Amino acid sequence: MNKNVEFDYVDIENSIVLGWVFDNSMLSFELEVALSKGHQCYSMPKKNERACFKRGQLIFSNVTEIDGLLPMENVIPIGGIANEYDYDTVHCILIAVEGYYIEGEFGEVNCQSEFPVLKITIDNEPT
Repeated sequence: MNKNVEFDYVDIENSIVLGWVFDNSMLSFELEVALSKGHQCYSMPKKNERACFKRGQLIFSNVTEIDGLLPMENVIPIGGIANEYDYDTVHCILIAVEGYYIEGEFGEVNCQSEFPVLKITIDNEPT
């Protein structure tokens, strides 16, 4: 049985995908991370936002196998706030039998790697 990958006080399935890169043995997603009350970086959502969003990266290191990841240039972005474009949300991240299953507009990705790390950027400094 697959189990959701969870990060404390983060709504990963409400987090917005801004882009992704697979280079050598690292898969990285650039995100607007949806934070919940209790997260050290949480602040009240802006008037036009549905959650507290902070820029961040979801990183899968030491990838030994990957399947299903679409090239970013093959995925049509959607319009966001203030003429910014994004690739919808992370639909799910599951711990699979071998590695991780990540789903979104970027594909239905099977990835064998270390446990993913989520880095939140505050004032251009990752935490």
